[in-house]
Amino acid sequence: MKLKLAVTLTDFSAPYLAQLHAAVLARCPRARLLALDDSLPPGDIRRAAFMLAASREFFPKGAVFLCVVDPGVGTQRGLLCARGGGQYFLAPDNGLLEPLRRASGFDEIREIDSGKLFPRASATFHGRDILAPLCADLLNGKKPASFGPQAGRIVPLNLPWPRFKGSAFDGEIVFADGFGNCITNIPAVDVHGVYAVFRGRRIKSVASYGFAATGAACLIAGSSGFFELAVNRGSFFAKYGVRAGDKVRIVHGNY
Repeated sequence: MKLKLAVTLTDFSAPYLAQLHAAVLARCPRARLLALDDSLPPGDIRRAAFMLAASREFFPKGAVFLCVVDPGVGTQRGLLCARGGGQYFLAPDNGLLEPLRRASGFDEIREIDSGKLFPRASATFHGRDILAPLCADLLNGKKPASFGPQAGRIVPLNLPWPRFKGSAFDGEIVFADGFGNCITNIPAVDVHGVYAVFRGRRIKSVASYGFAATGAACLIAGSSGFFELAVNRGSFFAKYGVRAGDKVRIVHGNY
């Protein structure tokens, strides 16, 4: 039996998340719903976009990503259905899909003709009334071509990209995970022979959290493929009062 996997990425709380899931299941009862993250800060498009681009490779072909971080719901912003790498992506046209498009490209992007397909949709919950039913349709084998015309230029996103200067990368913290580890936008290739500079403080690189002393800050190559600042058995985010956008430098050289 073919897996029918829907991956949700939202900033919802109860009861909206349950309603979103119910709308998928109403059209595709065999769907399996898996949360990439359903506790994003409200309206945080940048974090959602980064998380999607960093995570999609871990999911199988045929997965449908239902991405609803949509502070512009009900306005003239569009809705998109994209196909790439054997996967599908449904999202508002607000920049959420742009980093993924830049990183790996899409084979097809469609502008969803929501007025024609769902004329009675709520003005404030397009995730439930438009994107969730289309997610189910994709899981049931429907093709994106039936959703609307080919999209032209999609909305860009001002997501920060690291800059290389001499022997160092200058980047910033994008978000903190539930453990208080602070994920940067700097791709991690190897932790050997590098260290971080954060607010003038040098931070040693280690292979994993447990190689740092308890309570000590460290730099690691995170599982998402980006450098992280962490505290062994603690929270780097809380200890240093970190904010998204705080600057980080990764230096190739002796600690």
